[in-house]
Amino acid sequence: MSDCLKKSVRVVVRTESREIRLAPIFWESTPKRALELPEVKALLLSSSDLSRVKVSRTDAVTGKVTEFLVNARRESAPGLDLWLRDGDVIEVPDKP
Repeated sequence: MSDCLKKSVRVVVRTESREIRLAPIFWESTPKRALELPEVKALLLSSSDLSRVKVSRTDAVTGKVTEFLVNARRESAPGLDLWLRDGDVIEVPDKP
């Protein structure tokens, strides 16, 4: 079942871009957020601003791109998550 739910997202930090494969882990009671994965943490910099993360999503039917601005700091909204979809692009800007 987990093979059916796998998805791929692209994480962009400054000029570095990496495709990340996400798959649910059914035995975890609290799933990890995408930005907490080791391969994503390796991309993040001390200048990364997690309070202004942009997620871009392309509609498969219309081709229209929708953008979400997300505060991804865990302490800001502990129970609020954006469910990622296959093909989403996550852009982490630098702090102003």
